[in-house]
Amino acid sequence: MMKDKKKAIFSAVTAGIILAVILLNVAASALTGINLWFVDNTATKYIDSFYTDDGLTPPSFYTLQASTAELLESHAIPMVESVNSDRAARGEEPIKINLIFCNDRDVWNSTDSSRYILYTALHLQKKFPDAISVSFINVELDPSLAQPYKVTSSSNIYSTNVIVEFGTEFRVLTKNAFFTFNDDNTIWAYSGEKAFCSNILSVTQAESPICCVTTNHGERTDKIPEFLNLIEKAGYIVQFIDFEKDEIPADCRIIITYDPQEDFKGFGNQGDTGISEIDKLDKYLDGAFSYMLFVDNETPKLANLEEYLEEWGVSIDRAEGENYTVRDTARHIDKDGYAVIADYATRGTGANLTSAMRNALYPAKVVFPNATSISYSKSYDETVKEADETEGLPAYTYGSYFKNAVSRSMYDIFTASPSAVAEVGGEQYEISTSQNIFKLMTITSETRIVQEGSSDTQGLNIPSYVAVCASTEIVSDELLSSASYGNTDLMLACLRGIGREIIPVDIPFKAMVVTEIDSEAYTPDGAVATAICLAVIPTAVCFGVGIYVNVKRKYL
Repeated sequence: MMKDKKKAIFSAVTAGIILAVILLNVAASALTGINLWFVDNTATKYIDSFYTDDGLTPPSFYTLQASTAELLESHAIPMVESVNSDRAARGEEPIKINLIFCNDRDVWNSTDSSRYILYTALHLQKKFPDAISVSFINVELDPSLAQPYKVTSSSNIYSTNVIVEFGTEFRVLTKNAFFTFNDDNTIWAYSGEKAFCSNILSVTQAESPICCVTTNHGERTDKIPEFLNLIEKAGYIVQFIDFEKDEIPADCRIIITYDPQEDFKGFGNQGDTGISEIDKLDKYLDGAFSYMLFVDNETPKLANLEEYLEEWGVSIDRAEGENYTVRDTARHIDKDGYAVIADYATRGTGANLTSAMRNALYPAKVVFPNATSISYSKSYDETVKEADETEGLPAYTYGSYFKNAVSRSMYDIFTASPSAVAEVGGEQYEISTSQNIFKLMTITSETRIVQEGSSDTQGLNIPSYVAVCASTEIVSDELLSSASYGNTDLMLACLRGIGREIIPVDIPFKAMVVTEIDSEAYTPDGAVATAICLAVIPTAVCFGVGIYVNVKRKYL
């Protein structure tokens, strides 16, 4: 009986030890996850200490830089407190900045690149627990969880997206948004703190940015109520402006001219006020903002505006004083071929705007009714970008301009197909070819450096944009209200892509120049010794305990 009792005790002790080890592992995992306890040996070796917070110690990929916390503490956190103070006065619950990962935590923790993003978010939550929260949704298992963050039914939220949300404002970020890339599309640096801070500051701004719609050139804005509503859905306050007489609001991020019938004042014809609208527009675009123009096959010659647009690479195609009319009897939605189904550009800045649309299982058709076409202006060089066979990317062309320290590049967003023709006066005038594709929508960027903070800090590359659409009916109520076409998603992508709030964030990149274990203890000899210890000691302990237990059982 005594032996049976001792065996039972040892069995219970053994089971208890195993259970205790399991519980200890669970508790340790939970505590380390909650408190972010870890040993970080990923400090990067920089070419120049310029990239570090204190000029001496390089920051690691998994820890938060002091400049990040200081920036949020100075700007975003007071805004959260102000909003919650107003909510409390109305008897409402407080809200936080939500950092939402669109897949399970384990998935984001499974690779180095996604883990960098995850730990940055978790550190932000730990630093500001009353203002920032991190959560996880699985949009693959339950797509309905992504619905609040879709601007249209055909928009896509992917499992690799991160959403920054505050109240009704949100920004959907791709995984690539957290990294800086070289010209050959390889990752050069981790810039996750900059991405999070910029978007947190954006969603916590007190006022929405303004989109100014010009009215003093015979614009037919009464025809586009659905488009004006769409601009508001994109996060803007719509404000009509007499561009000759009114001042441009300080919060204006984009100016739109829709279907103008009269020219802009400038280049010697400055009207009764003596104000040059061309100069006004040029100074506005110097501020890293954007301009969007809609024309069509009936837009009259606008000498001043078109002369200025040629500086941005845009030349509206005409012959004998008449605009081209693009017709495609192979790809169209009307009976005559004048409502053209356009082709997506697949590379360049224009393609980046539509990447989410193109990556859908079935990319939506975008229709350009009664369109004219656009060519590169004479001052631009046609530049060929070679195909990238390793990535399966085709060659493409873009327009380039460099003069008087001004650098601009013009890219296609949409083109007509090679089956299209251009008509002038109802007669066929020109045929589209793969080498001479009719451009239906283009975007030109002018790159500049806007200093962040003091002059000795790294600048932020912020472009100005000019986008020109060669169809006015592309934003007709009929097409924007139709779920069959991608016109709505295209406009939202453009409005959010080129008219976003510019928020310079003075946070250094974490360059992936050389990454290696950084502790002096981890010399080659030290690494071998450590590996032997970690392999041998636990094994020896377990072996000894096992022998002891077996011997005890044998003699009981």
